[in-house]
Amino acid sequence: MWHFRSVPYFDAREIGYAMLSTEFRGQGIATQAVRLLVRHLFDGLLINRLEIRMDARNLASERVAIKCGFTKEAWRAEQISYVASTST
Repeated sequence: MWHFRSVPYFDAREIGYAMLSTEFRGQGIATQAVRLLVRHLFDGLLINRLEIRMDARNLASERVAIKCGFTKEAWRAEQISYVASTST
């Protein structure tokens, strides 16, 4: 799990995550971790937006984003963007 400032002049962060071991997939671990990171970033940093970009074929990552309150903002042939803001 990681986060970084995607645009230096914008009060936003992009987060990413990967569940490398198939043994732990489908147990809600990524969802719980993303929820904790989202809370930490919104509470601890002066940001108003978080973004997750993922491969459009990665349905598991899309489910994690939706479960964590992110909404779909953009879709391209190879990539989907989800966002959460302090107003959601």
